[in-house]
Amino acid sequence: STQSTWDVIQATATRLADDINAKGILALTSSGQSAIRMSRYRPKTPILAFAHEKKTLNSLCMGWGIEPIDTIKEGQASKMFYKMLKALDKKGLLDKKGPYVATVGYPVGMPGSTNTIKILNESEIEYYLN
Repeated sequence: STQSTWDVIQATATRLADDINAKGILALTSSGQSAIRMSRYRPKTPILAFAHEKKTLNSLCMGWGIEPIDTIKEGQASKMFYKMLKALDKKGLLDKKGPYVATVGYPVGMPGSTNTIKILNESEIEYYLN
């Protein structure tokens, strides 16, 4: 079922992040569920959460290992990666060497649609920020 696919993606993202010693997991979440599910796997890697709504972002403060970063308006996925990196950079939280593991869903903004895992390494981070 979709539910179990979704769980596999969260589990995989956390394991991948830990395996490559990522600096963070960039989790863009509409409902907050994907960040909360990831936190259940207790990754060593911090979960840097982004949401479309302030209310959702605030609700993530209680999640284990979740650091709510910023709200991001819905848009194309490539813009999402840029916006997440830019927000971290502005807050002085971005390690430009990376790597980061990012999760987003298509269609963007649809709860439960997280289906993409991307590794952002140094050259990609540079590409998105320039």
